[in-house]
Amino acid sequence: MPAPEDVSDEELVCVDPAVVALMAVGEGHVRLGDRVAIFGMGAIGLLTLQMCKMSGSLCVIPVEPVGKRRSLAEKFGADHVIDPTSVEAG
Repeated sequence: MPAPEDVSDEELVCVDPAVVALMAVGEGHVRLGDRVAIFGMGAIGLLTLQMCKMSGSLCVIPVEPVGKRRSLAEKFGADHVIDPTSVEAG
């Protein structure tokens, strides 16, 4: 099935990662008031972070060794970001 003409290529490439993130939130039963840790802030991790916040998570804590990705996680609503190269993430 072809994509609608009014959807850009940039928007289309986000569909698959967004579906994976949505499945993670659904399969993880993320609900209002939950505390969530997400390991890895690539495209799917960042989308998962945002979906957890929209699902009502009380606290979302990403674990990410790359500084730029940690900054993006903070920008997208992370409550506390952990650098696993400086502390024990477990």
